Amino acid sequence: MARIKGEVKEWCFQELYANHYDSVFLVKLTEPTPQELFFNAQSRLVKINIPEQKMRIYLDVVRQDATPEEAYGPSFGVREFFRLLPNYMVYLVIGLIWASLLAGRWYSRSLSHLALAAGAAAFLVVALIQLPIQRYLFMRWYVPSLADGGLAIVPALAALIPAGLVQEGLKLLGVWLFGRSGRITGSQFAVAGALFGAGLGMVEACYLDSVVPGLELFSWSLVERAFMLLFHSTSGALIGWSWAARGRVLVVSLSGLVLANTGLRCLPLFVQQGVLPVEVTTLVLAVVVLLTVIITLLLMKKRG
Repeated sequence: MARIKGEVKEWCFQELYANHYDSVFLVKLTEPTPQELFFNAQSRLVKINIPEQKMRIYLDVVRQDATPEEAYGPSFGVREFFRLLPNYMVYLVIGLIWASLLAGRWYSRSLSHLALAAGAAAFLVVALIQLPIQRYLFMRWYVPSLADGGLAIVPALAALIPAGLVQEGLKLLGVWLFGRSGRITGSQFAVAGALFGAGLGMVEACYLDSVVPGLELFSWSLVERAFMLLFHSTSGALIGWSWAARGRVLVVSLSGLVLANTGLRCLPLFVQQGVLPVEVTTLVLAVVVLLTVIITLLLMKKRG
């Protein structure tokens, strides 16, 4: 028997051993000896790092390394960039094709380049503001709620709401700025929104692939990213159309899109908790996104 003293540092996506990844709690102990403990969502201890002894202990596997290794997976570099280049190209093609289809006869080359670039640049706000806030809220609300068991959907939604607010707010800001510039009028607001959303969605998809090591080209994660890209472009178009309509329409559309954005990001939690397989959650995401697409196209066609 010995006293244990440590701290739960974070809930993170981790490489446990070669080509095996999982979301785990990282617990750092200072007593009885410095150790790193990794618990999965089912509260099972799946890995222990003991740096002083250069030892790693795995569930069902015990291995002692001659030399210490980094506790985390490989950092993103040039080699990883070229490996993921096909993924990036898929997102680029999907984003450009869908945004051009939404743009229709109001497509403008100069407007498209500027809106796409503005949307891509807006991801800096996501990286610098949204993600740190989201991480803090996860540690403050979601992680403690897991100790009580269950899915903890309400704390998860609360922790993920910054994603919906920030991202849909950025699209609204982009549409407003294009309108202030005097370069667009009427239906072109929807075009600017669609292209702005496509730029934001493409960069987000590329970023998410870059922080998840070992992702294959043809995977459910790629399908999920592709549909989220469609959602970003479609929601941008709907926000642009609603901005031109003004009044209550804009408030209703924006509120619905914030909730949809937040809700879609909760789906992976069902997979992590073992409630639903990834195929089912991806199908649900696809259905919600396609419904958003249909509603947006009908509204845009109705108002012409």
